[in-house]
Amino acid sequence: MQLLTLTAHLMDVLPFGGPHGPGDAAPGPNAAAILAAAFPWIVISLIHGVLVWITARKRRSNPWVWTILALVPVVDWLTTPLFFFLSLLSVLDRLHALEAARPAAAAPPPGAAQATWEA
Repeated sequence: MQLLTLTAHLMDVLPFGGPHGPGDAAPGPNAAAILAAAFPWIVISLIHGVLVWITARKRRSNPWVWTILALVPVVDWLTTPLFFFLSLLSVLDRLHALEAARPAAAAPPPGAAQATWEA
């Protein structure tokens, strides 16, 4: 929330365009205003890139592809959630494999009473 307030304040303070004179075209935003408006997006993309890099290395996936996709400003909002969803699915697959590999002796007996919350 503070980041959006800071960006709005910078957009109010920074001037847009050059001097206005007769015959001048309508001024466009200058480079400082564009950078100030894009600053929050750049910071969030960098955070996504770092998180995706770390997670891709732990998943033994290619970190370069995922990180580059996470750093592209519009694409990162699509690829980062997809990447973390795929990570969640791989964790669930590993848990399922561990449950399937559990020996039958470790499983509770078929007639064992289940704990209930009834008083």
